Amino acid sequence: MSITFDVTGDPKPQGSKRAFVTKHGKAVLVESAGEPLKDWRTTVTVIASNEIRRQTWTTVDGPVSVTLNFRMKEPARPKHPTPAVRPDLDKLVRAVLDALTSAGVWMDDSQVVNLTATKTYGQPGVEVTVCLS
Repeated sequence: MSITFDVTGDPKPQGSKRAFVTKHGKAVLVESAGEPLKDWRTTVTVIASNEIRRQTWTTVDGPVSVTLNFRMKEPARPKHPTPAVRPDLDKLVRAVLDALTSAGVWMDDSQVVNLTATKTYGQPGVEVTVCLS
């Protein structure tokens, strides 16, 4: 059993979190990437949720394999034939995996036992494939 879908839009990396202490002494974690990341994760979550319903996918509670093919906008003068530049691939992956958890593709992204991720040039977005392992 597998599910495949495509999300168009400019992929955003999920960076580190920053911790702040409130005046009441409580720690608050804030995502360093801000609003663009929130919008990207929301887009991925909504599309994944729609595809779950459309493809009659049931939330998985076991091991899964994930393939993520990120497409990045090509700069006017690329230095390399593939986007060997920021954003970091691992941070792009983190944002999408967290969005897939929110969408209910699986119970937790710790269930991912096999991960393949690539960055290429093309119409910005990501193609997502999740397979039971």
